Amino acid sequence: MTPNRKIYIVFSTMDYMKDLGKLVQKLGFGESASNNDIVEAAADKLFSVLGTKDHGYLDLVIAKLKEEGDFDSLTGRYGKDSFKRDFGRAHSLLNRSKVPFAIMIADVDDFKSVNDSYGHLVGNDVLREIAFRLGSGRAGDDVYRYAGDEFAGIYSGVSNGNAVTAAKKAVERVSTSRVHGQGDVIVSPTVSLGLYLVKKDDDFRSSFDKADKALYRAKKAGKGRVSL
Repeated sequence: MTPNRKIYIVFSTMDYMKDLGKLVQKLGFGESASNNDIVEAAADKLFSVLGTKDHGYLDLVIAKLKEEGDFDSLTGRYGKDSFKRDFGRAHSLLNRSKVPFAIMIADVDDFKSVNDSYGHLVGNDVLREIAFRLGSGRAGDDVYRYAGDEFAGIYSGVSNGNAVTAAKKAVERVSTSRVHGQGDVIVSPTVSLGLYLVKKDDDFRSSFDKADKALYRAKKAGKGRVSL
């Protein structure tokens, strides 16, 4: 098979991966299948078409497929799997080169009432706007759509002080946004945000749990708050 033909098949498959619902049907998965399960099965199909076991080439393809499978087209952000992967990379850098980092968990305040009052289309617009505002901060910081109305982020090269500063600016950017609904309706969303400065001995689960508890404290203190 020629390289051009390989590239065509790879990118056609990547385009197809963007509609996971179709791929679930095509490969016979149930609704509970994870993105990674679907990607692995799709990669197997792709590898059989390519007819090669060139692992360097195939590893590159499957890494890209997994990345595409974790992309949230609504907000333009990558999801939970990418957050976990990038946490691992940041943690390795912390241990190897002592580059500090913090993780943040942000939750949209009263999001259910937005959907109930204005409809899911306006709710989707709110999520898009929040994703944009959270991700418009320092260069090199990453934001992910973790689940539903919950976002996650990695702040690289930060101390407690400048992590809090970055988080407060993110919350402020969201609070200044205005989302237009039908007629004269304007929604002014806010987010609550929990932060945790990751330590060398932490793993993903313990770090996420601490950031999540900080988020709980922020929500308990009121809307549009940050807690470390």
